[in-house]
Amino acid sequence: MSSEELMGDHRADAAAFRRIVLPLDGSPVAERALPYAEALAKLLGAPLHLVRVIDPLHPGSPLGAMLAMDALALEVWLEGERVAARAYLTHLQDDLQHRQLPVTVELLEGPAVEVLLASTQPDDLMVMATHGRGGPARWFLGSTAEAVIRRATVPVFLVPAGESVPSRLNVRRIVVPLDGSSRAEEALPIAQDLATRLDVPVKLVTVIDVSGITSLDIAVAAITPERLEESMIQLFIEAESNLARACDRLGDAGIAIETEVLHGDPGLAIPHAMQPDDLIVMTTHGRSGPARWLLGSVAEAVVRRSTVPVLLMRVDA
Repeated sequence: MSSEELMGDHRADAAAFRRIVLPLDGSPVAERALPYAEALAKLLGAPLHLVRVIDPLHPGSPLGAMLAMDALALEVWLEGERVAARAYLTHLQDDLQHRQLPVTVELLEGPAVEVLLASTQPDDLMVMATHGRGGPARWFLGSTAEAVIRRATVPVFLVPAGESVPSRLNVRRIVVPLDGSSRAEEALPIAQDLATRLDVPVKLVTVIDVSGITSLDIAVAAITPERLEESMIQLFIEAESNLARACDRLGDAGIAIETEVLHGDPGLAIPHAMQPDDLIVMTTHGRSGPARWLLGSVAEAVVRRSTVPVLLMRVDA
């Protein structure tokens, strides 16, 4: 099969993103996500779309109150920001196009989160640094990323704040956290596709949260060492069963699959189990049951603590 046919097959699968969207606020920290966005665009065969948002009245802006009252001063300031933003985007676009990458740019104005969310299109993949900072009256990518995570309807690839700028996308393993729910397993097709493209293994993990067992037993006034041991054994069997089912969903994809049952607080256990060059792929919503964890809240905890990139998919109930 030709390389063109192989690429066509890939574009028809779960990771057939139409654009790789990279929001930027003009800061070097925000640009840490640029190499990842560029690598993903090449890997997935999708154009890169750079977005710059001018948000003059962002909370915390020292000019906000003055600009809100003085229309002329606001317009003068905005025009200066527009000129600088266009030059910034054009410079990045020219540099990327010299590397044979299709790139489009877009300059937007307004509240950063609302404008970014409104500009996304179906089948986009948004790539963001989890923390960035521009100058006075610019928006802070850290708080923006947090709001985007909670409200985005497209997958979001997050680069941790402490991540050094890589020379290339260096992923050696894809990790998928699962909570036993079908919604959590909706991350599997994208994880499988990326693992196939990158020729890396997939590791499926789930977490037994002992605090959940204790709370449940206390609630029914039945906590005993024997009962706790029985509950732990039952949860381990259930966790292994859930992982086996997820392995079956991946099927014979020609990729190596690993599994692991972790113990503790999922929001802590998952980040601590990561290795350098891992990529976490997970959904932002799941369902909970007795002694299970809520994948929605866990996803936010993982993003806050992760030292490796996280690809989040929103799954509505």
